[in-house]
Amino acid sequence: MLDQTFSAQNFRRVYDIENRRGRNVDRAYFQLLVDASARITAASAAVRAARKAHVGLADDALNVILHPLREALRAERANRETLIDTTMADIAQQVLDGYQLQLVERSGPDETTLYTLPADPRPYFIGKQIQHNISRLYKLKAGNRRAIVSQLFDQLNNGFRQFCVRTDVSSFYESINRSDLVKELDNDQLLSFGSKKYIKQALSSYGELSVVRTFGTDRGLD
Repeated sequence: MLDQTFSAQNFRRVYDIENRRGRNVDRAYFQLLVDASARITAASAAVRAARKAHVGLADDALNVILHPLREALRAERANRETLIDTTMADIAQQVLDGYQLQLVERSGPDETTLYTLPADPRPYFIGKQIQHNISRLYKLKAGNRRAIVSQLFDQLNNGFRQFCVRTDVSSFYESINRSDLVKELDNDQLLSFGSKKYIKQALSSYGELSVVRTFGTDRGLD
């Protein structure tokens, strides 16, 4: 059974995944972790500098010099891991203590208005956990762009006359009935109570900010 909880363990998983994807979560939210990473970099540089400064030294003598530097590097790495776990536990506890998800308004392209999550680690991790829950429960996966382009290329080069029509749904997000969406959420048997709660809070916050009580959902949530 999928663990959908907003726990320190799940937030740590989110943290690791997002960093592997190239998003610097530390720089966005956690200056203490930025500083911890800097100390690791400095400790690693000290090991390399010692090796370079003692080229040709016998292995035993070199190890005497490198040992304390390596231990310092290990200590900094361990300290960062502990700090990450402590940080995730603190965020999870704040969420557990009754954090309310509220959107903020900002300007988007072409003078559109976006309603998005605030620059705060709590809604960030809540949002990413909900994304994970929905993706895993409903097996959602974006199509392979290379495969799509290849299929389209083959289709357009089959010798038949082709017409391309570019269309778009006008105000798609604004046309969604939130009341119907909430009913669908309530009837859903897969999503956890917590996931539903925060989705409803986001929808409710959108209604308050946009002053449109029935229709429309937020666009721009990350």
